Amino acid sequence: MEIEIGILQDKTIRKQAALYLQVTGLFLLRYGLALMVLLFGLQKWTKAEAEAIQPWVSHSPLMSWLYHVTSVQGASIAIGAVELAIAAMIFARRWLPVIASVGSGMGIVMFLITISFLVTTPKIDPGSVPFLMKDIFLLGVAIWSTGESLTGLAPSIDRNVCHELSPSLTQQ
Repeated sequence: MEIEIGILQDKTIRKQAALYLQVTGLFLLRYGLALMVLLFGLQKWTKAEAEAIQPWVSHSPLMSWLYHVTSVQGASIAIGAVELAIAAMIFARRWLPVIASVGSGMGIVMFLITISFLVTTPKIDPGSVPFLMKDIFLLGVAIWSTGESLTGLAPSIDRNVCHELSPSLTQQ
C-alpha cells in the first residue's frame, strides 16, 4: 500500500512539474516575443538603427515604397511605431485575446518580411545573416501565439493549471 501511495505521489509531482514548466515556457514565449518586438520598435527611433536597416528596406519590394513618401529616419520611425503597436497587442493577451491574435498575426507578416531581406538584399553583410535568421524562430513563436490567442482559452486554462499546481493560489 505504501509503495502505491509513493508511486501516486511521484506521478503527481511529475505532473505538477510538467504543468509548471509548460506554463512557464509558454509565458516566456509570448511575453519574450512581445518584449523583443517592443525593443526592436524602440530602436527604430534612433538614427543608428534607421541607417542600419536602410539597405534592407531600400531593396525590399514590400518596404522600399516607404522611402518614396518619407526620409530614412521617417521610415524607420513608421516601422518602429508598427512594431510598438504589435508588441502592445501581444502584451494584451490576458485581457483582449482577439487583439493579441491580430498583433501576433501582424508579427507573422513582419517576420516574413524581415526573413525576405535575406533574399532581396544584394551583397548582404555576412554578419547580418544570423541577426535575420533569429526571425525564423520568432516567426514560429508568432504563429503559435496567433493560434493560441484565437482560442481565447488561456485565462481559464491558466486558472485551472494554477489550481492544480497550488489550490491556495486560486482561493483568493
